[in-house]
Amino acid sequence: HWLAPVVTAPGASVAQQTKLAALNVSENPYQDPPSDGDTQIRAVAFEVIEKCNLFCTFCVRSADRKLRGVVSPARFARRLEAVTRAFPELRLIAITGGEPFLHPDLSDLVSIAHQTGKCVSITTNGTVCRERELSAFQNLKRVHLIISLDGPTAEVHDAVRKQQGAFDRTIGFAHQCRSLGLPFLVNMTVGESNC
Repeated sequence: HWLAPVVTAPGASVAQQTKLAALNVSENPYQDPPSDGDTQIRAVAFEVIEKCNLFCTFCVRSADRKLRGVVSPARFARRLEAVTRAFPELRLIAITGGEPFLHPDLSDLVSIAHQTGKCVSITTNGTVCRERELSAFQNLKRVHLIISLDGPTAEVHDAVRKQQGAFDRTIGFAHQCRSLGLPFLVNMTVGESNC
C-alpha cells in the first residue's frame, strides 16, 4: 500500500499542483490533470487545526507559537458543503493543519469529508498516533494519509523537525498504516538542511 510521493510547488495554484501529481492508484484524484488554461479546482485543503506538536524550521504552525484555533465539525460541514457546491469538479479534499491528529474530532471531520464521495487525504507528521482513528479510516474507501518525512535518517529528519525521536515515531506510524492496509504517500519539504 505504499504510494508514489506527492510533488507540490510552494506558491503554485491548485491546478498547477494537480498537474505535478502523478500517482499510480485506482480512483486517482490527480489523474487527467487539467489542460493548459483549465481553471477548474480539483483539490482543496482545509486547515482544521492550527496547533502542532513539532518545531519545524520551515513552518508557521510550529509548536512554539502555541496556536489554538480548531474548526468544529459543524463549521467544517458547512464550509465543505459550500465548496463542493461551488466546485462540482472537485476530486480531493485534503485535511491538514497544524497536526490533524491533535484535533479532538478528526474522525468526525474525515467522516464528513468521506460522505461527499470525493477522495480524502490527511496530512500528518506521523508522530501522533491515535489507533482509534487509524482503525476507523481502515474501513473507508478513498481515504489516504500523507506522511511528512524530511530526510532518510533520524539525524536529518529530527534536525528539520527540531525534535529528537520524531523520525522513529514517523517511521513507526508508517509501518502501522501499512499493517492496517491504509494507503499513504510520503511528503517531503526540501531545504538546505536536508538535501
